[in-house]
Amino acid sequence: MLLAIVGGGLQGTEVAYLAKKAGWEVMLLDKVPDAPAKGLADTFIQIDICQIKRASAHLEQADLVLPALENYNALAALHRWKKLSTIPVCFDLKAYSVTSSKHKSNALFSRLNIPRPLDWPECGFPVVVKPSSGSGSQGVHIISSKGQRAKSFDTQYSKDHWVAEEYIHGPSYSLEIVGNPGRYKTLQVTELLMDEDYS
Repeated sequence: MLLAIVGGGLQGTEVAYLAKKAGWEVMLLDKVPDAPAKGLADTFIQIDICQIKRASAHLEQADLVLPALENYNALAALHRWKKLSTIPVCFDLKAYSVTSSKHKSNALFSRLNIPRPLDWPECGFPVVVKPSSGSGSQGVHIISSKGQRAKSFDTQYSKDHWVAEEYIHGPSYSLEIVGNPGRYKTLQVTELLMDEDYS
């Protein structure tokens, strides 16, 4: 089994490690010459996946393609390629458009009556403010008082690009889901442990 992993950052490193543990051959495609997952790959191709015609020759060699990045232009290029190829691609652009937007995810949770933190200003302080798009803890701020909010929140954060909601102290989790459109399976709930010194 030859797995083509697109993106050699943290997600690509995790996928490459697990693929090697499963005995699969790994082809890694990344535009960065020293991608962290490079050392785990059997084959490394330095290429910008947005140049999909060039990348296609490599992708067509794989038995399966798995994007391990969150760059919308790269994912859109792979989505277009997927429509023209017979090689399976583990990616659903519609699902990604919801899961990559906290605004869309929160709207879905509300519609399905899934509990979630209260939106600010319906909640008190502390408040967590985070970008609507993206993942991880990049750009996340905790505002603990009205005075702090007045100094930063009103001037720096636009409601269109940011989510402000109730801060709930406790562990953070990631939910891993795989599947095909219309049929998905939850594989793993992972507790996220953050290094306080990491930025």
